[in-house]
Amino acid sequence: MLGATTKGTNADPVYVMMQEPGFKSQIWRTVRALALAFLVISAFSTLIEERGLPKGFKKGKIKQKKKKKKKLELKLDFQKKIK
Repeated sequence: MLGATTKGTNADPVYVMMQEPGFKSQIWRTVRALALAFLVISAFSTLIEERGLPKGFKKGKIKQKKKKKKKLELKLDFQKKIK
């Protein structure tokens, strides 16, 4: 390395002061985090909507029970109308 100079030595170290991030950078970091969270949640909900919930989820079981109950009520109403 030609012409390279050292910035600090053990006898004469270079001191560095860290600056806290400003208000604008903190707001930008928050906006990015919220946008990322929104995108992840949107993608997850879209996948669930398109493919349906896995069989182990209780929400799916509740929907199935409601559908069966509605079908049973329709059959009973139909039978009452016939009689």
